[in-house]
Amino acid sequence: MSRASASPLEPPPRKAHLRRGIKNVRRAYRTVFALVILVFGGWAALDGFRWYDLTFQTKTAAGKILKKQTIPRQVSQEFRLEYTFTAADGTVVLHETTVAPPIFDRVAEDRAVPIVYLPENPKLDHWLFNNNDERAKWMYLTIGHGLAALLAVIVLRVVDRPLQRELRLARYGLVTQGRSSQSASRAAAARS
Repeated sequence: MSRASASPLEPPPRKAHLRRGIKNVRRAYRTVFALVILVFGGWAALDGFRWYDLTFQTKTAAGKILKKQTIPRQVSQEFRLEYTFTAADGTVVLHETTVAPPIFDRVAEDRAVPIVYLPENPKLDHWLFNNNDERAKWMYLTIGHGLAALLAVIVLRVVDRPLQRELRLARYGLVTQGRSSQSASRAAAARS
């Protein structure tokens, strides 16, 4: 009969001690991933607020094309429109922008055009006809930053899971006498 050896570990639950290097590495990657999650999550939240404003907070005003101008360049021509509109709070906005040739051909001087703007800052946040391209840009930024934060959470959990399993085993596992696979198969054969 073999005698059970004295257990090198105290009975559970016990504090599992990590080496200082392992502790520091674990702390460092958790900190890095927490920062990545916070940064990308914050960007996703800010982008989401901007996307919400562009989708639900915009107003429409009737603008007027003041001047159409074609500027010759070395390679191609530049098509510029000068227009004005009055926001709901009475702010008069005068703006000049470069447009694509189909838009340039579609409008005429002294004609009305729809202007989409944000009431908080109509001088900077306004668009000819619609803001679909701007909304799509902010939607994709929101989704991209949100997915990056989610991916960082998943990677953190995947990396941390094996270490947590080992710590749990060290803290709550029971110390037993080990046996080789041959002796285990002999014991099973003897029982049957």
